[in-house]
This record gives sequence, structure tokens and C-alpha cells, in this order.
Amino acid sequence: MADALEALLIAGFRHPFAAANAEEGIARVRELAGAGVPAAALHEAVARAVREGLILDPVVLPEGALQCHWRLSLTKAGLARARALEAAP
Repeated sequence: MADALEALLIAGFRHPFAAANAEEGIARVRELAGAGVPAAALHEAVARAVREGLILDPVVLPEGALQCHWRLSLTKAGLARARALEAAP
């Protein structure tokens, strides 16, 4: 699971994005991180990252929108952790 969390943070650090729904969002993270990370592990990593304050809640209803969107947006703590991962040998 640590690998999935790291993959999620690195993807959000390098490529913040929005998707139409969670399935598309996870598919995009898998595309960025490599398909070797299982989708189920990424779903768990998203939940963990929200609990730990590393990403903002990915389900967003923008003002005036008719449906929710899914986004990957790191918090300050998430950015710090992603930077540390990037700097690690």
C-alpha cells in the first residue's frame, strides 16, 4: 500500500488533474504511475491520503455544476511528502 500512496502523491505532484469520476481519476493515476499499481490499492491510497491530510477531498461539486468531479490536489503536507519522495535516492 505504501507504493500506491507514493504513486498517488507523485502523480499529484507532477500532474494535478481533474476527471469526470473516481474510475477515470484512478485510471489516470495508473497511467501516470504505471499499470503495475492495482486500482484497488490506489482507491485505498486515496482514502488514506484524505485521512492523513495529504490530498484534498477528491470529490468536488464546483459552483454551478450539475455533477461532481474528481480531482487530485495535494495539500501542503502532501506537497512536502511528494517533494521528499522526489528527492529520495
